[in-house]
Amino acid sequence: MTRRTRRRPNPLSGWGTATEVPAVRPPDEAKGARRYRWYRRAILAGVVLNPILALALLVTLGTSPSAGRSADTAQRSSAGQAVATTELWRWLPQVMPGAQIVHWEGADAGPVPTTGAGGAAAGAPTERNTFVVADRNGGLYEATVMVTLDPREGVSAVGTPSLVPLPGGAASSVASRAGGTTEWTGLVIGRPPQPVADAVNTWASAFTAGDRAKLRLAVADRDTTHAYLPLTGVESVEVTTEQAATWPVADGEEPDGRMLVRARLTLVWQGTPASAGPTAPAQAAISYDLLVIDADTGAPRVVAWGGPGAGPTLTPFVNAVPAELPENTAAPVAPVDGRDPSATGTATPTITATTTTTRTVISTGGAG
Repeated sequence: MTRRTRRRPNPLSGWGTATEVPAVRPPDEAKGARRYRWYRRAILAGVVLNPILALALLVTLGTSPSAGRSADTAQRSSAGQAVATTELWRWLPQVMPGAQIVHWEGADAGPVPTTGAGGAAAGAPTERNTFVVADRNGGLYEATVMVTLDPREGVSAVGTPSLVPLPGGAASSVASRAGGTTEWTGLVIGRPPQPVADAVNTWASAFTAGDRAKLRLAVADRDTTHAYLPLTGVESVEVTTEQAATWPVADGEEPDGRMLVRARLTLVWQGTPASAGPTAPAQAAISYDLLVIDADTGAPRVVAWGGPGAGPTLTPFVNAVPAELPENTAAPVAPVDGRDPSATGTATPTITATTTTTRTVISTGGAG
């Protein structure tokens, strides 16, 4: 018996009689050539631009402000700023009620303080933080706070902040004009002689009198185009001379007569209630580094001042401003019963207590 097999249909059957069938087009040689040219250009651009981009990246990293700075230094700088800001917030309402911190200008990190003999280390590294402060009348001041960066004890404020008027309301710091700062590195620490203490008292009286001419005469600047900005609205000031320092002298050389003095001024502003007592909120201490010339004579004088730590960088008459600047008559005064008292005029300081080498009380007799 014959076995029948089933035929499978031919998949190509029927195409022979089709009126139209899909055609396979030949490759577009022009399009392929264009694509090849673009690929070649991209490869060449990568070969040329990659080294340039790598070099630019290296330059950018090298000029970054944080380049070369260790993580430890960055953390200590941040901690120093925080402690300085906290100290200034605590101190400012006591010395200048109603004043506000405008901004933080920066910090200058100094080397480890050393003694005058052999350069032996005398303490932890220091950092001087600078702020711009505005009183309630719109006057601008430079406030500086010195802190120590002790790796074991942590960060802490040194002494009391300082307060220096800024010329014409412009936020240009005396410290930046003096050029950097250190904490009396390499100087010989001692006590000021009596003539130097008297010169500090004379300067403090003029600096707190609110009179530009009086302050310029105390500085003895012969340049008539110079003026000096005093503190205004001070009722009385207590001067404490804390320490002094001189530059070491090499064998066979004579001292140049310069001396640094750290002075603390405890101020009472005009308008402070008489019954407030010595612990009145408007009474607080301000520290300054003073540059004294002719310290080895009988007529020394203070010729420059700045915040604590700025002493070694001070130069004579660095605090001078152009004499044509308008007078700043705004005086920071203490509130009385929650109100701002009226201005009492410019007072003339007089010495009302016995002058000593370390402490003097100067009282101003303002118009009533």
